[in-house]
Amino acid sequence: MDTGMDGNVDGNRFSGLGRLAMGVAWAALLLGLWMWGRDTTEGTGGPAPTTGDVAAVGRPPAHPLPPAHAPLTSARPKRVV
Repeated sequence: MDTGMDGNVDGNRFSGLGRLAMGVAWAALLLGLWMWGRDTTEGTGGPAPTTGDVAAVGRPPAHPLPPAHAPLTSARPKRVV
């Protein structure tokens, strides 16, 4: 079974219309994942870009970080003497 360089078993190339349809399907899938996946991860996008002193110094993050958890008991540091 020779697939050749184009990956087809029968040796025929894909038509231009088939490639276009596959490209549109992939683009629609990626756009859908990007739009609906953002809601899942609670991403609201980054803060708007700024210039001047605010950009040089920085500003507080738009979303505060959650509080830190205590380390696991098996991961606590042991005293080495």
